[in-house]
Amino acid sequence: MSQETFPAPEEFVFGEFETSQRPIREIEDLAGLSFGALSAHDPLRRRQEGPRPALTSFEQIVLA
Repeated sequence: MSQETFPAPEEFVFGEFETSQRPIREIEDLAGLSFGALSAHDPLRRRQEGPRPALTSFEQIVLA
């Protein structure tokens, strides 16, 4: 699937909904899914549980 038409970062607007990052393990648990070995590569895997601050800019996104 191509992401060629995916909005450019300058087109994305942090809106009325709270946007935050979640560890893959947390998504797996909540959704009853397994992403296999992918969770071992999650940059958020070592983060402590608890409230996640809302993202208000692209610079806050954890990539590695």
